Amino acid sequence: MMAEEALWGLRQRGRRLERYVEEFLELANQLSWHDTVLGACLQLGLDHETIHCDLPV
Repeated sequence: MMAEEALWGLRQRGRRLERYVEEFLELANQLSWHDTVLGACLQLGLDHETIHCDLPV
């Protein structure tokens, strides 16, 4: 149950996206959740600035 709690509570909190995703995947690999649930959980933890960033054209 620890991986579940850690994953739901995981947040980017200003750190680099790569580090957040790395930690997310470490926890996600311990669980057998459906990809839809994992995707929602990943998005919930992202900083607002990351979600609404301007991508280069």
